[in-house]
Amino acid sequence: MKKRIAIFCIDLSNESPAGGQILKIVRELASIFDFTVYSRSIDPELLTFIKHKPVPFLSRISRRLPLYIASYFLFSRSVRNARRSGEYDVIHVIEALCTGGDLVSLHFCAARALQALRAKNAQYPFLKKVYNSLIFRFGNFKEKRIFAHEKLRLSTFVSSGLMKEFESFYKIDAEKLVIPNSLDTSTLTDSKGDIKRNSYGLSGCICSLGDWDRKGLYILLDALSLAKLSGIKCRLYVIGPAESRVVQYIKSHALDNLVELVGKTKEVEKYYKLSDFFILPTAYESFSLVAYEAALNGLPVFATRVSGIDELIVDGENGYFLQRNVESILEKLKWISQNKEKLQQMGKNARKRASAFTLDVIAKDYKKVYERL
Repeated sequence: MKKRIAIFCIDLSNESPAGGQILKIVRELASIFDFTVYSRSIDPELLTFIKHKPVPFLSRISRRLPLYIASYFLFSRSVRNARRSGEYDVIHVIEALCTGGDLVSLHFCAARALQALRAKNAQYPFLKKVYNSLIFRFGNFKEKRIFAHEKLRLSTFVSSGLMKEFESFYKIDAEKLVIPNSLDTSTLTDSKGDIKRNSYGLSGCICSLGDWDRKGLYILLDALSLAKLSGIKCRLYVIGPAESRVVQYIKSHALDNLVELVGKTKEVEKYYKLSDFFILPTAYESFSLVAYEAALNGLPVFATRVSGIDELIVDGENGYFLQRNVESILEKLKWISQNKEKLQQMGKNARKRASAFTLDVIAKDYKKVYERL
């Protein structure tokens, strides 16, 4: 008889960073375990081989803070009902969603994000800062409740850095384990890492689902503007949804001819192939899937030393750490422009390091966890 696993996640789809990761694990292990998913939405493909129990009312809520508050209470109730039913051997909660799970998989530390916000590591407009502060405060409240709950037996974290962050803020009695995110190797055309670039001159890229203040886009644009004045012409592909403020910032810095706003796209790999390097002067990450994906596609990574990325970059071998300021970024842009011939080998090294995070390896880690609980 298969072990029965109940998964609780807001959205089990590729549109959700955490949900997309667990979706791949469920797909990979569905022949071994009997999965039931409680969620707002789910990838339709999964419905052919797993059971789905929609959590009511959540489909009507779109804004983040009301969604997180409603999710906490509705999913906590669903977990209590699932536990009372005795139908499941393991209750697996994704993110700091609600209390009551045997296993919780964490991809983000709200307490650390709140600390970074207070330290002004990211320069948000006032209203956005207030809104994010409320989101992180509520996340902090949920994290406290989750780790204090008597039913929690195991917590997994996507990086060693993330686990250390949680340990610095909370007393965690449950067992702790690092299970990284997995990378999709299906789109790679050359296993040796000899990717042919199709760039004109020097090109780089930055990728995110948004929150460009935290990701450091505006600081990067300031550095790019100074690089232009220094005679360094570097094209930058900005991959992900861009707010009107980004467009205005580019125009005010006369960077229209150097910055391409790609927007949200399913062809991210196309822009990796057009680029010579990946850059991310971010204020906070727990893993940074986009940095690992860029590395897997043969790009050297230039980024701040934050959780997850600190386990990817070997300074000078497959990229470089940089500081989150204009001077440091400008220095790295100058180095790149003067050492372009070194980028290909650095990219090969980056791909080799990122290749360890394949789905089959990560799925085996989750299989062992489910079998133990």
